Amino acid sequence: MSLTPAQMQEKIDADETFRGLVNIYGQPAPSGGDCSTKQPGDICMESDCVGGQKIIMKCDASGDCTEYHLVPC
Repeated sequence: MSLTPAQMQEKIDADETFRGLVNIYGQPAPSGGDCSTKQPGDICMESDCVGGQKIIMKCDASGDCTEYHLVPC
């Protein structure tokens, strides 16, 4: 599933690298359904494109949307 607002805030508070990215690119928003209908590695959330890059979050093996990467856009 995509992260709830509370889960997103927990991730921001707990992960300094992610917090820095969110400060630059904004909070990722749900993208095309949640992880219950996707495979591990599928994109579940994306931020806006800023300066040619954005945050994408991917489904993990447990069905949560926790993995994140900075990618060109």
